[in-house]
Amino acid sequence: LLIDPWDLRIVSSGGTSALNSSVADGTIAYSDYSFLGVPLNGSVRESFLENFNGNLTIQAWNDVLFELNDNELNLSKINSGETFKVEAGRHIQLNNDSVVTAGGNINLAADTKLIPLGGDVNLGTGAGLKSNGGNISLSGNNINLTAAVDAGAGNVNIELFATSFGVDVNP
Repeated sequence: LLIDPWDLRIVSSGGTSALNSSVADGTIAYSDYSFLGVPLNGSVRESFLENFNGNLTIQAWNDVLFELNDNELNLSKINSGETFKVEAGRHIQLNNDSVVTAGGNINLAADTKLIPLGGDVNLGTGAGLKSNGGNISLSGNNINLTAAVDAGAGNVNIELFATSFGVDVNP
């Protein structure tokens, strides 16, 4: 499954109707979030992602923002050998939200477009990543970690793109 708007918000309730129904159907079309070929902003409901089986990829031309009331995207149906991937042209903001898989890989990649936008991966104080044995990969100009990253028996990989960059780790 591929989701690809301009900015994407992952929210607890509501969500853009076209995105919600596309996730539920297991198919997604670029035309669901564009007008005359220009990508639009969108949001997808947390529950639609949590009920998805298999590989799940979210791509936004600009930012991906997590805005969850319960502060956890529980991807219990993404198992070993499967991947939850988020790619943003600029930033990925987890704020105080966590992502958990049932052994599946977690891949968060910021600043993925041809024109560098200075993209960062930001995990706020209450945020975290837990793969229960899957690998966790983080990439961008800056990786701001103020929360736990737990791969269990899996590996954690961090890749920085900029010529002047940093990893900010606050326990």
